[in-house]
Amino acid sequence: MLVVHPAVGATIDLEEKIHYKLFPEIYNFHDAQFLEYRPDTIQVRIRTWSEGGTQIIDQFLTPYQFMLIAAQVQRTPDLTQKERESIHKRFQPLFTDKFVAAIPENSYCRIRLSDKTQFDGVYYRMKGEYLQFWRGQQLKSVPKMNIVRLKYWDTYRQRDIVKVISALSFATLTFLVTDYLVDFVPLSPQDKALACWGSASLACIPGYNVAWRFDEYLSSATVIEFRTSKIKRLDTVERTVYTLEKIKDRIWQLIADFKEMNQPAPPLSRK
Repeated sequence: MLVVHPAVGATIDLEEKIHYKLFPEIYNFHDAQFLEYRPDTIQVRIRTWSEGGTQIIDQFLTPYQFMLIAAQVQRTPDLTQKERESIHKRFQPLFTDKFVAAIPENSYCRIRLSDKTQFDGVYYRMKGEYLQFWRGQQLKSVPKMNIVRLKYWDTYRQRDIVKVISALSFATLTFLVTDYLVDFVPLSPQDKALACWGSASLACIPGYNVAWRFDEYLSSATVIEFRTSKIKRLDTVERTVYTLEKIKDRIWQLIADFKEMNQPAPPLSRK
């Protein structure tokens, strides 16, 4: 693998392609790598995205053409993080389509819409300006412009150990609460024990049924923010931090709104 210039490294990504004005003829660019094909030939392996997923395009350059690309990168100022964020804003639809094309088919998804509603579904495909999801036996088409956030689990599966732990946790908590409450009721010791164990046994049912809520936080997920064209891969720890940051931002926003609402009005000036 060849490095065309230290500024871009061994793999050219979409931001670098836009910033350094490389491969202008390819609009659905994903990334590119340079390989030595023969002593007098350089192979460029370009990955592109489409509705059907990623595809490979091979181009062949002479050493002189390879040097021209290196010279073009050298003449352009380095790509900074601020410039990357600016590119994301200016080319938001391009990045959104790139991220969506990378979603594996049959991935379990949670979609949040601009009207603040959300639903779960199994990803089917991207078709034009719509994303299609299976919900039961029905195929639901959602306009991309209406999606705010999409989370998907490409290796999602509900684990039996999580179901057991969730059921036992609900049962234990219910047992302790019932044991505290029955002290205020005139019951015999046998009836109190029966009430505690009976309520704990019934609590296993909702605990087992909500286990998927805990399981999804233990499974690695990918989050696509459509409005900012950002994508994050979240493992167990990163997912927890991500959720806490979201909660923190909401709390601070509520505090700021509360202060603004309770701020006294400025006194009227007397003339």
